[in-house]
Amino acid sequence: LKPFWSKLCQQVCIRNVETMLDADEESEHPPHGTRPRRRCLIAGLVCSAITAAILLVALIGLLFRRSQPHEIRPKSLIFMLSDGMGPEIVTAARHYKNALDPAGQTINQNGVFIGMGDDLRGRQLPADEILVGTVQTRSANSHITDSAAASTAYSCASRTNNYWIAKQPASASIVPPWNESDGIVCKTILEKAKEQGYRTGVVVTSRFMHATSAGFISHTVDRHKENEIAYQAIEITQPDVIIGGGSRHLLPQNTTGSRRKDDWDGFASAAARGYKVIRTEAQYLDFLNRGTGTGNSWEPPEKCQKLLLVDALSHRPYEIDRKDSRLPSLSESMRLAIKVLQSCGQPYFMLMEASRIDHALHENDVTTAIRETLEYNKAIGDAIIPNIASDTLVVGSSDHSTGGLSLGLSTAGVYPSIPVVSYAWYPEVLNGQKASVAEGMFHGLTEQSYLQAGGSITFEAFVDKVKQHVTLPEKVRFPPNKLMLTQFDPTVWLEKDFAPMKEQLANFLAHECPAGSILGCEGSVVIEEASTSNENSGASGFKVAIGRMLANKAYVALSTRGPTSVDVNLYCYAPPGMMSCYDLGFKGNMPNYMVGHRMAEALGLTGDLVLTKWDDGVGPVKQADASGHRDIG
Repeated sequence: LKPFWSKLCQQVCIRNVETMLDADEESEHPPHGTRPRRRCLIAGLVCSAITAAILLVALIGLLFRRSQPHEIRPKSLIFMLSDGMGPEIVTAARHYKNALDPAGQTINQNGVFIGMGDDLRGRQLPADEILVGTVQTRSANSHITDSAAASTAYSCASRTNNYWIAKQPASASIVPPWNESDGIVCKTILEKAKEQGYRTGVVVTSRFMHATSAGFISHTVDRHKENEIAYQAIEITQPDVIIGGGSRHLLPQNTTGSRRKDDWDGFASAAARGYKVIRTEAQYLDFLNRGTGTGNSWEPPEKCQKLLLVDALSHRPYEIDRKDSRLPSLSESMRLAIKVLQSCGQPYFMLMEASRIDHALHENDVTTAIRETLEYNKAIGDAIIPNIASDTLVVGSSDHSTGGLSLGLSTAGVYPSIPVVSYAWYPEVLNGQKASVAEGMFHGLTEQSYLQAGGSITFEAFVDKVKQHVTLPEKVRFPPNKLMLTQFDPTVWLEKDFAPMKEQLANFLAHECPAGSILGCEGSVVIEEASTSNENSGASGFKVAIGRMLANKAYVALSTRGPTSVDVNLYCYAPPGMMSCYDLGFKGNMPNYMVGHRMAEALGLTGDLVLTKWDDGVGPVKQADASGHRDIG
């Protein structure tokens, strides 16, 4: 206000002086400008008084602010990484949620839906409430990052090559194939926190040795060395809490389900190091029952306990497939982890990864990705914000977007008789899907089961399977126009809906299975194994065709099975009394590695990122290699 009043006062005086001069020129006997001078004097006095009052108010405000307790810096930090979650799937999840819940809709006098009203409570997702900016995604060697390089950007505050885990290139001239000696280890924020006496934790819905979480607890130039990553996590990094899947990389060789090539037993090693090991539903429920209270009032049976909860051989089930499982969801896992870490009274750093948004979008399974996104939001709203202490900062972002999702579909080639511009998409259609395409819809689909039934699977059998798990809505909020209905109806299955899927199956049979049977390609399990390992297999093309067919029925399109380079959302929540997210630097648009730097800075953990160079047998994994436990296969 001060500049405003100063300028106003100047203008008043100038105009009065101009009036005085004009009067002097026009009058033969000028009155020496008595009135203009008086006006200028009065205006000056008034403006000076107002300026003094403004300054007084500002001084009182400053003194009052200084008398208040200083805002505290964060002592603990939770980083929420939503793998594959671009802004497109967030929008889809919000539309999906609101389509299911008509409460609060605004209808005009003619019965037409015109909005959700002014009250956004319940209409927004929990993550929407803490959106503070966007993040640029790329790696050191590509405009499109993979999860490993993105994880390293966040954990080490430095970009690296795709596939690299918490290591930086020793030279700009190195090219694939890479050796471990080509990289320099960067100390992750989790490792730095542990050195400073913090408790640490990792909670994921994938295998915990998968690329994203691996970027905080291990070091390698190859994200696929999951046996090695598991060994480093248990034997070297030792986070106080580990919750996720991946027991196949902890079981010694020759054990059912094991993927190891040595006799190292990760569960036995963890128990020897003081971890409470939980592998089954019964063990989990027993642990809960030995604690006190329920829900957000639950407290663990012992303080300062270390916890290893690995409840799946590979990735943990998709949320849409959990059904009646009593094993913890992501939100329940986060509540458990926060309680265990906070029980010590020490500061902590924890990574939470909503891993399987990415997996579902790799499979072009939009409904399953939406359900994973909603569970991520439930973790924020129901588990994290209600349970953290007042000195805990929450930061969230994604490694990249996946799938090239478009909420709206050009109909050319899918429904050729419909106008290309349709201005439509139907979240209600996706709500009718009751299982993931890869793991729920085709669970147990094996070569043996169909051979026992008298032959290989047919296209019609796949169509029947889809219809068993997808119920189309009786109506949609915004029905198609009459021209569209002649070729497309979101409430009725049409033969043309399955045409692209049939074409993909024919292509698959011709090129990937010369024997003419979808079964027997890449092993006995057709779709189940392809998804649980998130690796390509013979059935993957057909599996994706089903996902895209269901998406097209909802007027949703996907452009790729891989990541994209679009910016992703940045989230931040600082409890009342803490320095604001804005003051801590979480605002606007920034590169991914800057988010990592800001997190380390918030906890006072900045410093030299380089731990040691990988040569001459130094470095933690080289020592592990010398002990005979390293598995590079």
